[in-house]
Amino acid sequence: MPKQPRPLLPQIKAVLRRMGSDLRDARRRRGDTMEIMAQRLGVTRATLARLEAGDPSVRLQVFIQALHIMGKLDAVAALLDGSNDAIGREIFEETHLPMRVRRTSKP
Repeated sequence: MPKQPRPLLPQIKAVLRRMGSDLRDARRRRGDTMEIMAQRLGVTRATLARLEAGDPSVRLQVFIQALHIMGKLDAVAALLDGSNDAIGREIFEETHLPMRVRRTSKP
């Protein structure tokens, strides 16, 4: 039996809705209809409507493809880049301290 996904936190739902809304606004600014965008994404108009509504069941691949079409893929790819991840670097540095170097005995 497949596992049921955990319920989403309200903050995550809000971010998904905002991202979907922003994607819709970007599509409209570019003058693309839902039909054109759905065709470019290779999905149905209904799937695009769900994506723009922030539906968490839409595959991540569809969202990433939409960002690519909008010319925003590089910005998303940079989000978790190590050079931009100050928290990750700090944790890594705290947990990966240099090990003590042992002297080798002379024969």
